[in-house]
Amino acid sequence: MSDALTYLVKARPEAMGAYFKFLKGAGAHLDPKTRNLISVITKVHAQTENGRCARELPQMKFSTHC
Repeated sequence: MSDALTYLVKARPEAMGAYFKFLKGAGAHLDPKTRNLISVITKVHAQTENGRCARELPQMKFSTHC
């Protein structure tokens, strides 16, 4: 989590709790492929361990058949 989000969780826990609940609920309405794609993009952008690994992969063509 970014420093800004960490600060907001500490400063406004009730508001951020509602925000995270909204995000979790919104994700439930996405199809699995879209949800997974957003997850990968978010991890690469945040440079998590999984995101760094994904960034190091060669250029890939994504299949529409999963």
